Amino acid sequence: RRLGIDTDATRSQSSVATHSSLVCARQSSIYDGRHDNENRMTMDDFLWTVHESKWKSRYAQLREFHQRHRHCFVPISYDKALSLWVHKQRADYQRQSRNRVSSSLTRDRIHLLDQLNFCWSNANEAKWLRQYEELKKFRQHHGHSRVPTHYAANQALANWVGEQRALNNTRQRQQKVRKLNRLGFDWNPGETIWQQHFQALQDYKMEHGDCCVPSHYPPNQTLARWVQSQRQLYKQHTSILLNQQLRQEREHEQQGEELTEEGTLPLQHQSCSPRVARNSLLLQRFERLNKMDFAWQATGERRSHPQEENWMRQLRELHEYKEEHGDCLVPSQYKANPSLAFWVSRQRHQYQKWQVDPSSSTLTAQRIQQLQNAGFCWKVERGQSSPRQEETWGRYYEQLQLFKQQHGHCLVTKSHDKDLSKWAAQQRRLYKEGRMIDHRLSRLEQLDFEWDANEAQWQKQLQKLQEYQQEHGDCLVPRRQGSLGNWVHAQRAQYRKLQRGEASSLTKSRQQQLEAAGFVYVVRSFDPSNNT
Repeated sequence: RRLGIDTDATRSQSSVATHSSLVCARQSSIYDGRHDNENRMTMDDFLWTVHESKWKSRYAQLREFHQRHRHCFVPISYDKALSLWVHKQRADYQRQSRNRVSSSLTRDRIHLLDQLNFCWSNANEAKWLRQYEELKKFRQHHGHSRVPTHYAANQALANWVGEQRALNNTRQRQQKVRKLNRLGFDWNPGETIWQQHFQALQDYKMEHGDCCVPSHYPPNQTLARWVQSQRQLYKQHTSILLNQQLRQEREHEQQGEELTEEGTLPLQHQSCSPRVARNSLLLQRFERLNKMDFAWQATGERRSHPQEENWMRQLRELHEYKEEHGDCLVPSQYKANPSLAFWVSRQRHQYQKWQVDPSSSTLTAQRIQQLQNAGFCWKVERGQSSPRQEETWGRYYEQLQLFKQQHGHCLVTKSHDKDLSKWAAQQRRLYKEGRMIDHRLSRLEQLDFEWDANEAQWQKQLQKLQEYQQEHGDCLVPRRQGSLGNWVHAQRAQYRKLQRGEASSLTKSRQQQLEAAGFVYVVRSFDPSNNT
């Protein structure tokens, strides 16, 4: 019975709720204007629907949020339910505006939300408009729209400005681009700042007559730092080009192609690396600075390095040599200026080190550029010599011919002719290194030139020993017997070294030749007191 009574009560309550909902729906429809206005009731006298009550509750929360934050962009982290409700109001408004369909967003509700400056666009668009308003305030305060990358006062605005520059060329942002342009938005602040510093440098030159802005320049310290940064960029740029040049030179050598007359590839005709190609503006900036006679090396640096002054002095002497001889092929034995000959040889050696590791070489990208502008040849190929060098070589060759006619060999000693002896030694060294020019090699071979002077001298003394043996019947040459006696003594000394396991010039071939001549390595001294 109790169960039946409870069931009846439930049914009664259900019927009352159903009747109430029907009444609410009826009154709501009356309120919405679907029936006569005379039956309409005021909002304060009647709770129209449960939905209306909820809407009012959310609206009150939004109004409280607006009073605190001065906007209606409620993040999910603040209140998820309120944030979703705000999003629904925007979605209903856009759907109603786009499709002209009715929704729960009545005119009265729209009016209430408008009183809170409610933004009907989507969240991303609303955020963009809010940052746009912040940019307008920044421009009014500072007179420009170049918000610094690190802007402590409003880092969100700085990040947003960077995003706008990244989206400059997208078609979907054309409307935004036009709005930003109306604010004088700077799409390339780096170029703008460069132009401002360039103008400041022009003003400095008008006042001082040069572009050598000191590193400490109180009137405009920013300009001093900018000048230093341009020099650093130039050094990096030339290093990249030189590395590219080295790769091209190796490719040309492997393919057997001809280079320029100087044997190099001029920097101004080299293709840039991908990194430089992506920033062609850098080349234009360098060109503009060059037209102003910009000093790529600070004056203070030149004064503080005596080595740099000495290097520049040698470079000037190289230019003078070229004006006189027509090339930069300074002979290694250049009596008129031995220091220049040594300096030229050193530059080639330092260039080889630079190709392996630039940090291990005294050459810099700027020095390499200066030498190449002078027509410097980094590698002297076989067969490459200047007319003056050929003339000098021919003169020494004639002296060697005369010596050969007089002595029967080409083993010139320093005591006979110091200069001719040094020249002959140089030919042997070039032959040993494989750098002897072909036609010179052929002419020396016609004289039976001894390429190994030590071996030739040894064979010459051996021949004298054989003659002594034929005359005296043994090889016991006294040490006082001039050069032959000293040579014999030296062979025995070399033999003793060999017996002790030390390094010796007495090879097996030489031992066999001495033994064939009856040479005695150990000579016992005669003792008169010994009767045995």
